[in-house]
Amino acid sequence: MKVAITAHGPNLTDEIDPRFDRAKFLVVVDTETEQCTAYGNIRCLGSPQDTVKMAAQRIRQLGIDTVLTGKVGDEVLAALHAENIRVRTVSSGQIKEALNAYQADPNVPDRGQHNEMYYWI
Repeated sequence: MKVAITAHGPNLTDEIDPRFDRAKFLVVVDTETEQCTAYGNIRCLGSPQDTVKMAAQRIRQLGIDTVLTGKVGDEVLAALHAENIRVRTVSSGQIKEALNAYQADPNVPDRGQHNEMYYWI
């Protein structure tokens, strides 16, 4: 299973960025192999609706099953759910702490809030 965490930096010891749309990095961790890959966040110049779809599709293309982040709005949440991607809210701490908490209890329900649109490449 692959889990993506919004973060201030590319390493597991970096802090979570609770802002889905403005996080500097999306850190993807394969929970089976523990392989970690970081993707930089760029601003999308398309319409908000296109950007939401593109972000969700890109996350699905990366093979991500769950996103750990602080804030996603209804549109983003709906787009991620349309791609069968779960969203779990985390507020602070290091990436590895959020990942450990998720692995200890992966069945916490989805939540979300959101503002500006960005996506990861």
